[in-house]
Amino acid sequence: LFLVWQGSVGNYGKNYDVFFRKSNDGGNIFGSSINLSNNPGFSECPSITVSSNAIHLVWEDNSTENH
Repeated sequence: LFLVWQGSVGNYGKNYDVFFRKSNDGGNIFGSSINLSNNPGFSECPSITVSSNAIHLVWEDNSTENH
C-alpha cells in the first residue's frame, strides 16, 4: 500500500511539501514518511500510479530552484 499527500512544513501554512509512505503488510504498519519535494516552494496536488515494477509520483510545484 502506497500513500502520497501534501502537508504544511512550517512558515504557518506558507510552505507545503509532498510526502510518501508505504506499507508492506496491507496497511497495518507503515514505514517512515519521506519528504519527496523538500524545497522552499509550494508543492501540491500529488498524484500516484503504480505498475507492476514501478511507482510514479507527480505534483505541482512553484519553486524557482533546480533540483
